[in-house]
Amino acid sequence: MINEDVVEGVMRSALTSISKKDKISLQELRIKMELNNEQNSVNCYIFKGKEYYSELSWARILGMKVIFANVIIESIKNSLIRLSNQNEIESKEINARVYAIDQSGKPNVYIYNGKKALNKIDISEFL
Repeated sequence: MINEDVVEGVMRSALTSISKKDKISLQELRIKMELNNEQNSVNCYIFKGKEYYSELSWARILGMKVIFANVIIESIKNSLIRLSNQNEIESKEINARVYAIDQSGKPNVYIYNGKKALNKIDISEFL
């Protein structure tokens, strides 16, 4: 099992590198994660505020830590399915949005039902 510190480090790195490369301020940048149609993986997207910006690959999120890809994707997929069941949200509607809460890129996670924010969760709840 992968630990919270590794996932937090990966998300912090992804937020700061995407912010710089795509010229989106950390305050506006969101990484949206949702189950794919088959519910066997997680698709990711870049948002600038509430607006879709572009698709996002796991290779870009993970950077040099691609060896963790299967474990992280599987953990996030299972968490989305679990949170969907716990919150009685259709699996095609549940998504998580990761954003920075400070200039160092410290990540925060919010669970959404479609476009409606539900609640903030800790990264540990997302594993």
